[in-house]
Amino acid sequence: MNCCRKLFHRFSSHNRAVICFKWIRPIRILVIGSLFCHLLYKILYPPPPFAGIVTIIHIFLALLLLAECRRSVRYHNSVKEWEALEARRKSLL
Repeated sequence: MNCCRKLFHRFSSHNRAVICFKWIRPIRILVIGSLFCHLLYKILYPPPPFAGIVTIIHIFLALLLLAECRRSVRYHNSVKEWEALEARRKSLL
C-alpha cells in the first residue's frame, strides 16, 4: 500500500496522518487491552483521589486512537475501491 512506505504523513488541517493498514489491528488490541488492564487495576487496588481524572483522560485518549483507526480503515477501503475502479476502467479500454 502507498501509506506503508511512509507510516505517518505530516499532520496538518489539509493532510491528516493515516495509520498503516498492518498497524491498525495491533493498535486496537493494545488500546482495548490497556482499558481492560486499567479496569482490573481499579477493581483490585483502592483508587487514589485523582484516579477519576486519570481514568477520564485514559478513556478519552483510547477513544481518539480508536477513531483514528476507524478513519484509517475508511481511507484504505476507499483507496482499494478507487484502485479497483481504475483497474476495471483500464481493462475496458
